[in-house]
Amino acid sequence: MTDLRPIAKLLLLAPLCVLAEFESLPGNKAFAQPPEADIEKAKASPEEENNEPQGDILRVYLDGFYWYDDYIKQELLWINYVRDRKQADVHLLMTIERTAARGREYTLTFSGLEEFSAINDTLKFYAKGTDTRETTRRGILRTVKMGLIPYVAHTPIAQFISIDYRGKRLPVSKEEDKWDNWVLFIDANGSLDGEEARKRVSFEGSISAERITSNWKISQSVRTNYSKRKFITSDEEISTISRWHSNRGLIVKSFSSHLSAGISHSLSASIYSNTKISFSLAPAIEYNIFPYDESTRREFRFLYRVGTRTRKYLEETVYGKLEETLFYESLSATFELRELWGSIISTLEGSHYFHDINKNRLELYSNLSLRLFEGFSLTFNGNASMIRDQLSLPKEEATEEDVLLRVKQLATQYDYRFSIGFRYRFGSEMSNVVNPRMGSGRRRY
Repeated sequence: MTDLRPIAKLLLLAPLCVLAEFESLPGNKAFAQPPEADIEKAKASPEEENNEPQGDILRVYLDGFYWYDDYIKQELLWINYVRDRKQADVHLLMTIERTAARGREYTLTFSGLEEFSAINDTLKFYAKGTDTRETTRRGILRTVKMGLIPYVAHTPIAQFISIDYRGKRLPVSKEEDKWDNWVLFIDANGSLDGEEARKRVSFEGSISAERITSNWKISQSVRTNYSKRKFITSDEEISTISRWHSNRGLIVKSFSSHLSAGISHSLSASIYSNTKISFSLAPAIEYNIFPYDESTRREFRFLYRVGTRTRKYLEETVYGKLEETLFYESLSATFELRELWGSIISTLEGSHYFHDINKNRLELYSNLSLRLFEGFSLTFNGNASMIRDQLSLPKEEATEEDVLLRVKQLATQYDYRFSIGFRYRFGSEMSNVVNPRMGSGRRRY
């Protein structure tokens, strides 16, 4: 019998040979370096091209970059990326906060390790709400480069780094803001989905306005939501409708770097909560143990509210009420800490009505992320509530459809949700290479 193995090998190797030849063709850009790499190479002198840096290259651990992680690695080629902070020369942590105009404040904290432990810095990049994702990630990349220069300056690769200013010398001028820091938003979205035995249509819209300065924070919003679901079985057709509307407002005055006070109001209506209309007004005072300008790294805030709440119900409640006005108070403590070893975010809040102190609620929300040792991280999320203040429950018992479809609020003395997970990464210390072929396995922004 004829041996077909040599022919099979030839068929398998032929595509690889064609691919190798394709890569070597002049002018082929399918496998070109990233644009910035080409620019850097074009600027290099012949001597620089023939010389490679001698010694160790800066090792950086990226923390909190999420969907920007691959982009940084593809565009910033003159450092090494490691998979754990214990292998790094620099721990680079990025945190994100929303700004007044619904933009983003990206805070990049550079922490030197080992021989670089004396070099630490914090830089900020501000992205406007109208910026594209491409504009945002380029701004983050530029900020990362600037922050790494003090470290790279102490490495052999420093001789290959050049710093250029590409702008013009412009006169300093202060523009007048014709909007006086006011920012307005209009949002609307609708969705439709279904299959043979199930259909759903929903709409949500909002109008809001904000004015945020260092001394004042003013916000006002109006929201509406409508959702209709239909389920078809062999016996019957079940339809449910859910609606809620709300108007919320807040005014806060800053008195110092630790103290602020304000007043909030809320006007709402909800089928789920059995409220035809609900209005609340509550003055509040807040004290932060840490200065507010450190909020991207740490906070320990105590917030006290005392207010009034007026409600008119859609159905008679279990307490025989169709409307009532009650006074209440609440106290919450929020602790947030973001460090190189992980982060903690936790809020404990208690509230009660004055007419009956037994009508109360205690709630705990927590998120914990820890790096216990090299390559191993542990995450915990959870919330739990003790509920004794469900004053709006309808007197009429909920139907089976109400229970299964969660159309109406049900009586309960508690609720909870917990999750725990871990990740262990080991193997090669380097994580420089990005290979997006056939999908990278993560959402790309």
